[in-house]
Amino acid sequence: MRARSGGTLALLASVAALLLVGTAAAQPAAPAGPAVATGLAHRTLPLPAARAPGPRLLPAGPSTGQVELRADAHDPISVPNEGAEMNVTGFSPPTLPANSTFQVSLIDVIGPYQAVFGIFMNSTSAPIAFYALYGNLTDKLDRLVYWSNLPLYPGQGYLFAVTHVTSGLWQFTLNGVPFDDSIPESTVNLNATASTWSTGLSYAVSTVTASTFTPATVVATVALATLRPSGWYLPRVAVATTVGSLGTSWGIEGNLQHPSLPPGEVVTGPAIAPIATGAELWNGSAQPIVVAIALASATVPANGLVGLSVTATRPTGEPVPGAYLQLLDSAGSSFEPSTVETGPGGNASAVLLAPNASAEISDTVTARSSLLGFYGSGSARLNITAVVHVLLVAPGEVTVAPSATVGIDFRSTDATGRALGGIPLALSVNASALVAPPTAVTDASGLLSARVQAPSTPTTLLLLANVVGAGYWGGAQVVIHVVPPTPPWIDRAGPYLAYGAIAALAAVAILLVVRRARVPPQPLPPFVRDRRPPARPAGSGSAGGAAPPAGNDPPGPGQP
Repeated sequence: MRARSGGTLALLASVAALLLVGTAAAQPAAPAGPAVATGLAHRTLPLPAARAPGPRLLPAGPSTGQVELRADAHDPISVPNEGAEMNVTGFSPPTLPANSTFQVSLIDVIGPYQAVFGIFMNSTSAPIAFYALYGNLTDKLDRLVYWSNLPLYPGQGYLFAVTHVTSGLWQFTLNGVPFDDSIPESTVNLNATASTWSTGLSYAVSTVTASTFTPATVVATVALATLRPSGWYLPRVAVATTVGSLGTSWGIEGNLQHPSLPPGEVVTGPAIAPIATGAELWNGSAQPIVVAIALASATVPANGLVGLSVTATRPTGEPVPGAYLQLLDSAGSSFEPSTVETGPGGNASAVLLAPNASAEISDTVTARSSLLGFYGSGSARLNITAVVHVLLVAPGEVTVAPSATVGIDFRSTDATGRALGGIPLALSVNASALVAPPTAVTDASGLLSARVQAPSTPTTLLLLANVVGAGYWGGAQVVIHVVPPTPPWIDRAGPYLAYGAIAALAAVAILLVVRRARVPPQPLPPFVRDRRPPARPAGSGSAGGAAPPAGNDPPGPGQP
């Protein structure tokens, strides 16, 4: 194995290779750059070509310079190991001059390879997560993988790690997720089951630029750590190394320069004074701190909230700012946030959300240091009361006319029928209708009255009422039929009366026709002619032929 100034040549080679990243570091559809080596013959998994979106971007000009600040592990106990990790917290991308690059990375020699992984950016691209593999004897780039579709946000923490899986297979992860969210992309056979060179493990911040450059401050809460059979281990000794110069004041510090930092935490940036190469950054194992936790209340209902505060101090009583404390408990509660950072006074606060519980729980709430450089924890007791089942009494279904409003009463009781007042309810109904109020609290008698505005067209609605108060659960539903109003009986009977009248008239007509058909035909009366009066006998009556007086006509035949 050829030792090379703590990995400087390979690191600078990684910077040169990563200069391939262009303006579209986060554009998965950008054209691919030149491929890296096709892979080593002994690799057991296929190694894809480098996905380098964008054009080449190389520093130019006679004033091109580079600087590299490193924390090098000098602890033989850290090897052999089966993994290495780096936690960059609150990374803020700097503004780079033209034709410049900036990189924060961890370097680890594993078997015949050197792994370099972390965050890279150049003057025209956003920060991007990467890992690269080099032949440790040849400095030949054998694999380069970007996580191009993963945005890196300022102020967030990023935990990079490489760990041995099995039979020489190693996996790169970021925040516990396989790199590039892909098993084939994140896993490679490095022909080794352990890393054995302690001085081959380094945390590095580096830049290449063609002009004067003032970088941003970078904080690595865990600059480097190794995985041993007993768990993650913090090397007890690390020294500073400075390579090159940018003509600006840019330094690196550990807890030997900044006593408020825990062992293993490193800060680099323009406000940090440069120290000599070989100066120790920290020396010693993790330091104890005293952690105290206080709850705003000793009792909280199931599903309820309770505030809490934590304090971190040194055994001498001095506050510990910048300590990261993880919050957890024995009941499975959730915390917001789940990890807190102490402020200048060593204090931090959070909120506990108690779980749903059908029986009372005696809980233990704990705050413990989540940094390798500090160890300590504190706890407090919390009583979580069981939830009460609330019975909501309401009509099963109601009817309302289109566009009309209907009132619906809900009454909250316990299992014995006793009224429960002050129970918060959330009401909801189909989107085509409106309910008021959407949230309210039952009165002292357990009553809550709601009004539903129906839509303009007939339909069926479902009104839901759910108990939303901490320590309680329950619900009810009401089916609402939206139908037109029932008309008066005369309106309903009108069509039938008309049909009945028509039927009656038809029946009468038919009856008359039938009766007429049943009457026998009558003979016609004889034809009666007008009879003329008979002629008078000659010589009768007065002379001159005067007509006899009326009423004195002679009798006819058969008359007297």
